[in-house]
This record gives sequence, structure tokens and C-alpha cells, in this order.
Amino acid sequence: MKKAQTYGIALVLMTLACSGAVFAFSPSFDRQPLHEDQEAIQQAIENGDFEAWKSLMEARLTEEEFQAMTERHNQMSEGQGEMQQVREQIREAIEAGDTDLAQELKDQLPQRGFNKEPGMNSGECPFAN
Repeated sequence: MKKAQTYGIALVLMTLACSGAVFAFSPSFDRQPLHEDQEAIQQAIENGDFEAWKSLMEARLTEEEFQAMTERHNQMSEGQGEMQQVREQIREAIEAGDTDLAQELKDQLPQRGFNKEPGMNSGECPFAN
């Protein structure tokens, strides 16, 4: 009976997850395009009109956009350097046998993945019992 309940809960959760994905990525909901010319770009692609597409894309290439991209790049580079330093400190703590410090440092790193609860990309299976 417990196994049936577990499978039932898993089925409900999967259904909810799929429904959420359909809702989130459905084109039928009114969303603002990233750029005001997004529809024109899509139309040029659908029409196979390279010159129209090229013209629309070139209009996006501004000094302001370049500066914004440079700033994002620099921020990401700084973040990667900081994460590398923390990883090195974790390695050193593990080699020294200080697992408490290693865990404390690991907790400083950003979490990755959709869900950090057991079972979703965490290496723990919630149905293992």
C-alpha cells in the first residue's frame, strides 16, 4: 500500500511539473518580447529574408549594448574568480581533514539546478525507502 501511495504522489508531482512547464513556455500567453523588433526578426527568419534580418540585427549593435555586455562579462569573471578561491579553500580543508570548514565553505557556493530538494539533481532519491 505504501508503494502505491508513493507512486501516486510521484505521478501527481510529475503532472504538476509538466503542467507548470507547459504554462511557463506556452506561446499563447501574452509576453513582452525581449526587443521591440523581435516579431520583425521572426518574420524575416520565416520569410528567409537575410537582408531584413541583418538590418534588424545590426540595429541592435550599439555602444550602449556593448558597454552592458562588457559589464556583465566583467561581473561574471569576478564571480568565477571568487568561486575558484572558495573551491581551493574547500580542497585545502578536506586535505587537512577539516570537514566542518569544508562544509561551511561549500555552503557559500551558489546552488545550481532547478531544485535542491532531495531527489532532483542532488544525488538523493526520495523513493529509496
